[in-house]
Amino acid sequence: MDKKQRKQQPPQIQMQPRKVCQEIHLTLPGSIRSKKNSKQPVPIPAKGETKIKAFFQRRGWIHARVILQPSKQYRKWEKEIRHAVALQYADPLKQGPLHVQMIVYYKGPEPDLSGCEESVGDALEGIVWEDDKQIRSWDGSRVFHDKHNPRTEGIVRPYHLGGIVEDPNLAKITKGDQYENRIKDN
Repeated sequence: MDKKQRKQQPPQIQMQPRKVCQEIHLTLPGSIRSKKNSKQPVPIPAKGETKIKAFFQRRGWIHARVILQPSKQYRKWEKEIRHAVALQYADPLKQGPLHVQMIVYYKGPEPDLSGCEESVGDALEGIVWEDDKQIRSWDGSRVFHDKHNPRTEGIVRPYHLGGIVEDPNLAKITKGDQYENRIKDN
């Protein structure tokens, strides 16, 4: 092949398969229960003296400390949600920072959005993500009234400061990490 023939041939481009971000779409049945607004105090026997005394059936009145525990309604809702999500999502736990978008369709009194986010974050811990601290963004979340079909619809994506990361394994340092490191340095 001479030089003229080489110049006339178009360059060969090697096409690599495009990496698509893994997006999870979940539907959580039932009207959401806020963990934040439904805590009940529970006395626990304490070692040593405290300002609080509580009556325990076998031990009588003894010093105690009080912990706040979610209500029975919330615990029942969380159990149902964990079961429903386990049927929908069987992949390994998500790693790295996440973006979660949810739309809550509630029945009854309107819940506050931050309480809904906390409830969903804690309920899906250990099933979809390792820890709810991985959630860096709840952008796009909304609350609507739907008395006939209450549910929570959610989308989970990898988080990136400038948008959505195509694959979290492509780069070790994302723009979001660089931004967070600059904040820590200042």
